[in-house]
Amino acid sequence: MPNLSEADLARIEAAVEEAEKATAAEIVCVVTKQSEDFRLLGVAWAAVLSLAVPWVLLLATPWPVTALLVSQMVVFLLLALLLTQTPALLWVVPKGWARREAAQAAREQFLLHGMHRSPERMGVMLYVSLAEHYAEILADVGLEDRVDASVWRDAIDALATAAKAGGVTDGIVAAIEHCAPALAVAAPVGEEGGNGLSNRPIII
Repeated sequence: MPNLSEADLARIEAAVEEAEKATAAEIVCVVTKQSEDFRLLGVAWAAVLSLAVPWVLLLATPWPVTALLVSQMVVFLLLALLLTQTPALLWVVPKGWARREAAQAAREQFLLHGMHRSPERMGVMLYVSLAEHYAEILADVGLEDRVDASVWRDAIDALATAAKAGGVTDGIVAAIEHCAPALAVAAPVGEEGGNGLSNRPIII
């Protein structure tokens, strides 16, 4: 579970509540420790690297077969242990792959939490995956023509800047506060919408 305190959760919840006072859009925050389990890839890398061990040892000096096999097994076990733990695991995961998996997970969460079923399709989800250092804002079709895509990009930039300076909670709050004025204009209170979902961040 992401290391967010009760005070952190309360701050994010308050920011969502404040933003929704002026908009009919539905805002939900999802924070996950890691979007995808890449441990099998870590094991695969450990296996590949351990295969090279006997050849490296033989180049140095002749070794008994038993010693070579034991050294190979020990190296495999140590590397498998290391490369199946975060953050070492992410050293061997291509960044593009990690981002694609996080983006797919964000869309799954959007559907899982019924964001597409909000009145007038005005759901907005802020998805943050800590291990992959990935954040994205997904807006439903009811907001596509009302809010320029640059608003979401700038909100993610605000999140990244604030997170580096003060932590992930500051970043999430900054992103919500950045989106709030645009949502208030695009989908003001009074339109069909409403606060049907909890403002409490969803922690995975």
